[in-house]
Amino acid sequence: MKYTVTLDATASLSANPTTTGAGQPVTLTWTSTHAQSCTATGDWSGTLPSTGSQSVTPTTLGIHNYGISCSNPGAAAQASQTVTAVSPVLSFSAFPANVQLGKKTTLRWQGQYATGCIASGAWSGPLSASGFQTRTLTAQGITNYHLVCSNAAASDQKDASITVGAAPSLPAPRPYRMNEVHDGVLITSNGATYPSQSAPTWTRNLGAPASYPLIVNGMVFVATANADSSYGNQLYALDEQTGAIVWGPVAVAGVYFGSGLTYENGRVFLLMFDGGLHAFNASNGASLWTTQLPGYWYEASPNAYGGIVYVSGNAGLSAVDETNGYDSLERIEWSDDRLGFAGGVVGRRVFAGRLQLSVQGEYDPMNGTTLWQTKSACNSPWGYASVVKNGIFFGRVGNSLDLFDATAGISKASLLQVVRQP
Repeated sequence: MKYTVTLDATASLSANPTTTGAGQPVTLTWTSTHAQSCTATGDWSGTLPSTGSQSVTPTTLGIHNYGISCSNPGAAAQASQTVTAVSPVLSFSAFPANVQLGKKTTLRWQGQYATGCIASGAWSGPLSASGFQTRTLTAQGITNYHLVCSNAAASDQKDASITVGAAPSLPAPRPYRMNEVHDGVLITSNGATYPSQSAPTWTRNLGAPASYPLIVNGMVFVATANADSSYGNQLYALDEQTGAIVWGPVAVAGVYFGSGLTYENGRVFLLMFDGGLHAFNASNGASLWTTQLPGYWYEASPNAYGGIVYVSGNAGLSAVDETNGYDSLERIEWSDDRLGFAGGVVGRRVFAGRLQLSVQGEYDPMNGTTLWQTKSACNSPWGYASVVKNGIFFGRVGNSLDLFDATAGISKASLLQVVRQP
């Protein structure tokens, strides 16, 4: 005698996600056992295979019910799943919300459960449901941005405002090799005159090899090696008229010794060979901040101008906020590993070059964008600070002196013979 056993069917149904925006698809996945086919019930319909997945799109707000009924010659098995369709939830912000004229700010938005957004006010046009835009503001006052993010059944809207203040007047730069007109190099002739006195007004022996001096507001700032030849520097401020020590020595830690000094806005900045950048109060020597730059060697002098310290080493050219050692969004405002040794800062431009590759170029100081870049013929492991004079960019790598038009980067090699005359 033969017996036929019919097993009961089983079914399961899941949704991903279970909460969505109206008009946004949801994937329903189902499985069954001992069933020949399934039927969709509730907010979907039709005959389904015993196992599979399918996309559905709820277009109205609220709870949507999806079910399956899977059967064989025996009893049917059923399963159900609910999906909730909701209105968009928009977050929209501007950071920083207060900027100086010409500075950048970033608009960020997230339209959760939205299929897209529309911008109006100070910007316009369709946008994705989430994203960001970085904008440079060119007018003073309050700039208003409006954003509406929607799905198939509802929308949410938000506003963001940015207050733009006047750009600060740029101070005269005082980095290494800057002359009285602050364009990078001082040219004299064979008729240069010297003080009639045969002896210096004052001499100060600091007991160790010293850096070049910074002479600012009646003070002379200088860094020396440690007297015992250990790693680090000693920073001093001397009276310009008498040579008396105003403050110092202030010990500055770092590998080997300092790569250079620069000054702006009442602050002295000392760059160490290992990429440690230190800021001090120029009036009393108090430490203000220290930041560690990427990379592991820095041998070119830093430049401070317009509230930013430009520094370069084997990790690239970086721009650091003078007030705190980092930008409000990032530790370093921008950096570019195409570069390797520091250049001059002229107006609102940065000039620099790179070790090994002998690349020279001009870069936007606000964001590091390349304005022009060119490669010279010489390769060398040693680089020196670049300077600019009368529209000519002087870039030196090893024993090579390369001249370029400071506006376009066109070679001015024909001028080399004139420049090298005594």
